[in-house]
Amino acid sequence: MSKKLSMGRLREALQTTLTVVGIVLVLAMVATATDSLWLVGIVVVGLLLLEAGVWGLADPLLPDDRSYHPLRSKVDEFIGDVRRLNERAVAGEEAGVERMRERLHRRVDDIFEAAGKTEE
Repeated sequence: MSKKLSMGRLREALQTTLTVVGIVLVLAMVATATDSLWLVGIVVVGLLLLEAGVWGLADPLLPDDRSYHPLRSKVDEFIGDVRRLNERAVAGEEAGVERMRERLHRRVDDIFEAAGKTEE
């Protein structure tokens, strides 16, 4: 098992664990607490854990194992252009669609050039 796969699985497990612990805390306190101040405090902590898991707030604690940042950047740009292509197509902008076709072809060339590179 590679380090990248295990780090991704660890990140996913941590996010899932935070979410589940948050849910369990909230449900347990609502079901069992008799002191309202204690109940509110634990529910808030549970909700914070839940949000941390859902929003992936544990990610900054774990290192980014990506090494091919230039390729990732070019693919992100390509995806943004695909969204813009669809906007133009929905709006019926034939000239805009044709410009996006040309731009996407250039982006594909950029992607091939960035493949395998670890620095920009």
